[in-house]
Amino acid sequence: VDEATGFGNCVRYIQKINEMIDEYRRYNHIFSFIMIKSNKCDFKMKPTRFLIDLIKNQTRKSDLIAKFNEETLLILLPHTQLRNSLIFANNLKVNVNGHMFEDDDQFNLIISVDSIEEGDVERVIYRRLEDMVLEDLIEDVPEERVTIKFNEDKLEQETKPHKDSTNVH
Repeated sequence: VDEATGFGNCVRYIQKINEMIDEYRRYNHIFSFIMIKSNKCDFKMKPTRFLIDLIKNQTRKSDLIAKFNEETLLILLPHTQLRNSLIFANNLKVNVNGHMFEDDDQFNLIISVDSIEEGDVERVIYRRLEDMVLEDLIEDVPEERVTIKFNEDKLEQETKPHKDSTNVH
């Protein structure tokens, strides 16, 4: 457990995501994951403490939050589709953007959100999230404090009815 945040560390995250990948393969238990990158890495600073408290208050007991490295938090959301993970991410965005921080507490967050895909392994998932973040870092500085990145095609696919589903009246 990380002392500054109270969150698990990357070792616990890797163990848990591998367990969840195994459950997905065996039982088709879906899950989503969120990566939060901050340009302020000191978890004792007020904006980051505010973010940590927000995350703790918005997660369920079954969710796993991990401090992956000095600038990255990861959240695993079991039994959660992409659209519901986006609701979680948007709630963080609204709360952070709406909070009044002191002028010297300027920071930005990039939140990347994704869900499990057939054939995923831990490294592939992390790379996909990281690629979303890197894509945003190449662009100009965002106007808002928080930017959310996700695969729009996957979200659209998730919300379409499946061919094998039937409506019984």
